[in-house]
Amino acid sequence: MGFDSSVARAMWAASEPFGGAGLLNAEVRAVVKPLGIGGMQSFFAVRSAPMGAAAPPVVIAAFHGFAPELVFKAVVELWELVTPKAMISISHDGFAGFARRTFGEDYPVEQLTASTEVLARAIANLDVAGHPLAAGNQAVDLPDDPWARLWRCATAAREFRGDSHVAALVAHDLNSAESQALSTAWKPDGYDLTMLRRTRGISDEAWAAAIDALTSRGLLNGSHELTSAGADLRAQIELQTDEASMRIWNQFSTDELVELHTLMTSLSATVMGDNTGQSRSAVSVPWPPPALAVA
Repeated sequence: MGFDSSVARAMWAASEPFGGAGLLNAEVRAVVKPLGIGGMQSFFAVRSAPMGAAAPPVVIAAFHGFAPELVFKAVVELWELVTPKAMISISHDGFAGFARRTFGEDYPVEQLTASTEVLARAIANLDVAGHPLAAGNQAVDLPDDPWARLWRCATAAREFRGDSHVAALVAHDLNSAESQALSTAWKPDGYDLTMLRRTRGISDEAWAAAIDALTSRGLLNGSHELTSAGADLRAQIELQTDEASMRIWNQFSTDELVELHTLMTSLSATVMGDNTGQSRSAVSVPWPPPALAVA
């Protein structure tokens, strides 16, 4: 049987601010900037390092949500500046430092242990076929530091969902810009369109072409709003993403899910700080996280 697939979305929403903080934080930037790695290049270094020194076309394929030219520019010379193994260590050390700065040196880290180990077990047991970023994260040796350990496990879960989402988008013949344009029409109040296009590298020309393509398919109307067909397709994509992600969460007991959801919601709220009321982002994370639909 298993839990309702809405559990996957609730767990993603509770974890995303915490996990996302490991992708761009001051501690990592301070280490990689002297190496000549800056801006979005640092982001791609953190996320792609678990896949090893993959060639740019491989990284472009895995990062479907970003403009290919943006990814290429970020990674074409990346591994001449730092090795993937070193970047993984930098990521772990950086997140540990970020966490201690954010949560305080006196935070009772023993409270992380039980949920971290349940999540680590679930990640280790995952079938990651067709999930390149999740596969890379699964292969990373877990660090001893409790903050970095939880972050790596949460990142593996995040990437498994992301890989599943990409699979659904590709199955429905949507390229990067088309996927983003469809999503922003689906949840116009959830996305910061300026941030999304800037961080994803989507040019005016690519955006206009995406709008035209979606309109030609009957997914958008002349006002660039979703048609009923467009709404149905985007809802189907989200459901398929959630259902695939349940391979992680169906390994948990009800009590384990509730404990992890509660922990991650608390940690993410602290990470967000004064921005907990912010409703828009580049990935439209619902906040506060949806309640768990578990009996």
